[in-house]
Amino acid sequence: MSRRSLLGAAIAALLLPVSAVPAGARAVPPQPVVHSRGVAWLTPIRVGQVVGVATVRRTYVATGAGRWQVAAAVPGFRTTVRPRTLTSTHSGQRVRLQLVFVRRTARLGAWSRGLVRFEGSSSLRARVALRPVGALVPTVDRLVGTSGDETFPVRGGVDRTVPVSVSGLVQPWTFFPVLTAGASHFRCLPAGPATRALRVDLSASDPTADLDLFVYAATNCDPGTRGLLVASSHRTRSTERVVMLRPDPGAYIVEVRADDTGTGSDVTGILQLIDVEAGAGWGDLAVSPNPVPLRTGRTSMLHLTWSGLPTEHFWFGLVQPAGAPAPMWVDLLT
Repeated sequence: MSRRSLLGAAIAALLLPVSAVPAGARAVPPQPVVHSRGVAWLTPIRVGQVVGVATVRRTYVATGAGRWQVAAAVPGFRTTVRPRTLTSTHSGQRVRLQLVFVRRTARLGAWSRGLVRFEGSSSLRARVALRPVGALVPTVDRLVGTSGDETFPVRGGVDRTVPVSVSGLVQPWTFFPVLTAGASHFRCLPAGPATRALRVDLSASDPTADLDLFVYAATNCDPGTRGLLVASSHRTRSTERVVMLRPDPGAYIVEVRADDTGTGSDVTGILQLIDVEAGAGWGDLAVSPNPVPLRTGRTSMLHLTWSGLPTEHFWFGLVQPAGAPAPMWVDLLT
C-alpha cells in the first residue's frame, strides 16, 4: 500500500483520545492526531511519579469501524494491556483501554520512554514517558499547636529501609505591601549553601484582587540587579505561591505585582518569604520510625512530633524520605 493510501486508511478509521487518567498524575488534555509517514500519533502518556506501579486508563472514540491489536513496551517496566484487541463497529463508539506498568529495572528518578502500538485498521502510536520514584509523601501537612504529634502516609516505590531527612522548623519573613493597580513591590530572598528550599506565599486583603508573583536571580539584593526570571505564579486570583527546591546559592529578588486591586483603589498584600535550611530548627521537629521500612506499592505511616514553640507564629519545615522526588511541607500555626 502506498504512503498516500495508508494515510487515507488511517484517517478513515481512527481512535481519538477523549480522556487520559494516569493514576497519581495529572490528566493530559486531548491533542490533535498528528500523521507522519502513514502513522497517526495519539495523545502521549506521561506519569511523573510512579511508585512501583502505574495504572493508566484511556477512553477513545472511533471515527469508523475498525479493529486494532494493542501492544506496549517501556524499558525497565513490565507492561500489561487490557484488552489486547480494541474493536469498534461504528463511528462515535467509545472503547476503553487499561495499561499497567510495573517497575522492574528502570532507574529511580530517571525518565523511561516507550510506545503503545495500535496495529490493524490503521497504524496508531502513543508515546509513553514514566519516571519511577522511591517514595511519595503528601505535599503539605497543616498543623496547629505549640506541641503535638501527627501521622502521615508514605507510599513506597522500593523494597528497602530508607532514611528520612527533617529540616526546620523556621519562621517566615512577613511583609504587608500596599499596592495600587500596576504597581510592584520588591523584596530580597537570599539562599545559602545549606538552603534546601525557598518558598514565597502571597495573598491579598481583598479576595477579589489579582496579585502576581515573580522571582528573579540577582547579583545582590538590589532590585536593579535582577536578571533571569526563575519562577513565577500569576493565576487570576488573590493567592499565589512559588517553591524552589535546592536553589543555587545567591540572591533572589521577589516581585509582587498588582494587576487588579479589587474593590478599592489599593490593596494590601500579605507576603511570606521562607528559607528552610538543612538540619534542626525550632520545635524539635522529628519523625519516627527513622529510617522507615518501605514496600513497593504499600503505604507506611510516619509519626511526626514537635514541642515547645512560641505562640502566635507561623512555622515551616520539610520532611523527605530518601527517594521521594519532593519533600512534604510542614505548615504549623501556634
